[in-house]
Amino acid sequence: MPAEILLDGADRRSLGVAVTHLALDGQAIPPGDRRRIAGWHAPEPPLQWTDGAAILDCEAGPSCLLDVAVAPLLLYWLPQVIPTRVPLPAARAAA
Repeated sequence: MPAEILLDGADRRSLGVAVTHLALDGQAIPPGDRRRIAGWHAPEPPLQWTDGAAILDCEAGPSCLLDVAVAPLLLYWLPQVIPTRVPLPAARAAA
């Protein structure tokens, strides 16, 4: 949600990615197209946000070519990586 990462954010939508281009087998699927079945927020041309689980109607059959472009519009929180200490082997006594 943008409201949780931006100081002045009021947008409470759960956002996935901002899709700027979508085509199926070379045919463009513009924002708001009926083939964008579920998981899509209202179009904001020239893009349309997903909610993180978008569904697309693939009428082409079991195999099709999907071309997607997304815009890097949000910051995303990443889990903090805490380095772990790996014990070193005990030093060998000098002979």
